[in-house]
Amino acid sequence: MTGDVIVTATVGTDGKLVNPKIAKGLTPECNAEALRVVQTLPPWQPATRRGVPVPVLVQVPVPFDNAGVTKFENDRKVPRSTKDAPGLN
Repeated sequence: MTGDVIVTATVGTDGKLVNPKIAKGLTPECNAEALRVVQTLPPWQPATRRGVPVPVLVQVPVPFDNAGVTKFENDRKVPRSTKDAPGLN
């Protein structure tokens, strides 16, 4: 599955995203991941009106590319650090 999950949320007066909801989804798995990712975003700069922070509704696109064929590398080896690699010191 390829496309964007559109998440709507309110940027509160403190800059935190609150009440995220799926406005346009792809699959239940992509939708859940989009909500998880949006909830981990750092605080935004809140909108202001006459110098006073105000809440504002935003739409956040979360792109997915070939989400149906994503493979997880559970057995992937961790590369050696460059400090240990020969010829790189």
